[in-house]
Order: sequence, then C-alpha cells, then structure tokens
Amino acid sequence: MSVAPRLIDLPPHRVPERLAHLVEGATGPDSDRVWVFHARAFSNGPFARGLALRVTSSFHGVVEPAQQQPFHDYEAHLAATASQWMPGES
Repeated sequence: MSVAPRLIDLPPHRVPERLAHLVEGATGPDSDRVWVFHARAFSNGPFARGLALRVTSSFHGVVEPAQQQPFHDYEAHLAATASQWMPGES
C-alpha cells in the first residue's frame, strides 16, 4: 500500500480536488479520501503486526508484509489497522 508522510507530499492527482486550498493543483476525484495513521515516524521499520514500512523517498513509502506471507494474510493485517486510521483532510 502506497503512503506519504504528509498530505502535501501526495501527487496532486491523488489529492481530491476539494482539497485544492491545501494542495496546489489538486485534481483527484472528490470521491477519494485521505487517511492518516496514528503518529509515527516516517522511517523504515515495523508498521503494525505483520506489516513493515519501507521508505522509498522523502515523500513516499510502502506498507508491505513484514515477511513473506500469503496475500490474504497481508490483507488481514492491513484490515486489522483500520481503527488506527483517522481522516487526514485538514
């Protein structure tokens, strides 16, 4: 799952147009939502049970399996984090 450290780090086409007052050039569909994971450093390492964050640049990272696992386990680990995500549109 692709992630960014801050709203302004997202590519403009991934930011809903309704947030153009926050991100110049925002052109994403207004049906999209932006979410924030609880406060955590944007650095390589454990993300949640069974998941790791791999930072690919200062403005992009990937939440991926912490170790090789069946895809349905990865999906279950991601789903288990749902209560830790907050709306991030401010």
